Amino acid sequence: MVNLDMVGEITGVNAMGFDELVSVLKSFSSRLGALKFSRNLANKTWLGGDHHPFILEGIPAITFYAPIPAEDVRYYHDAADTLDKVKPTLLAKSSAISALLIHHLANDTESDYRRYSREETATLFRKAGLEKRLIQDGNWPFADIPPNE
Repeated sequence: MVNLDMVGEITGVNAMGFDELVSVLKSFSSRLGALKFSRNLANKTWLGGDHHPFILEGIPAITFYAPIPAEDVRYYHDAADTLDKVKPTLLAKSSAISALLIHHLANDTESDYRRYSREETATLFRKAGLEKRLIQDGNWPFADIPPNE
């Protein structure tokens, strides 16, 4: 799953805790040339984005670090979030990087990314320190899986 929700100026990419994605994203990042990222590759699971339901199902997800300019954040999920606010150069660059990533992933024959089992998915969230928060929010679907010791 490649999360393109609210893409602003792309500064980096995150493998979302799926270790198997790190090498393919490093390879991708090294080939960007003039579009190279200003931020290092990350591999950190976090909650709250459109990627979250996919990760809960063990589906590897990738998201971009792409901050929205401060002057535009006020339109986030607002009736004033209209096409006239889109900067053509930002849209072109973000679209190019997104398309290049999809192409790179589609042509990758060496990586071993796959859908995680429920046990592996529970471990992914535990490793990220998110189990307690998901339990408190009533969103921990792995109560039947004992913690790894």
